[in-house]
Amino acid sequence: EGSPTFTVPNDLLNANLKPEITEPVEFGVELAMLQDRLGLDVTYYKEETRDQIFNVNISATTGYTSRWLNAGTVENKGWEIMLTGVPVETNNVRWQSTVTWSKNNSTVVDLAPGVTGLELSLGDFWGASLYARKGEPYGQIVGRAYQRAPDGRIIVNAEGIPQRTATPEVIGNMNPDWRAGWQNQLSAGPIRLAALLDA
Repeated sequence: EGSPTFTVPNDLLNANLKPEITEPVEFGVELAMLQDRLGLDVTYYKEETRDQIFNVNISATTGYTSRWLNAGTVENKGWEIMLTGVPVETNNVRWQSTVTWSKNNSTVVDLAPGVTGLELSLGDFWGASLYARKGEPYGQIVGRAYQRAPDGRIIVNAEGIPQRTATPEVIGNMNPDWRAGWQNQLSAGPIRLAALLDA
């Protein structure tokens, strides 16, 4: 007793799911000069993904806690830039350095009928959740923020504890504003060294 052999999953499956469709558009320029010792690669992209598959929360009174459905259209657009240089190149030594930078803007264009927002993750100990809401960036972090005075300082009570807003609001986004990297490769005879810094 107390050890069931079979259990019903919490997710309500959907036999009518459609595949996600992504339509990308991309433009780029690649330049090389100084006998390929200096190169620049710039790309702009825009892609729309329709019929995105989400696990949507539903009332537990149905016997399930969530269901799978095609619930959204998301648009991504941004830039990718790569600059490559070879500062040192001799018969025995070669140093190549590459800097990359990218920025992506993601927007929830549309959601399924009757769905105003999708909670991508339930609030945890910190009281914040991830959302996909129509017209907003994908991955909004929603929770109760600190109350602030007109000068921007956080309002605290008599015990010095910061006071939170009465209702949840957008307090951030899970996606980075940009990404960057710096890679260096050094070869001297049979010795090869590489280092990568990500930000």
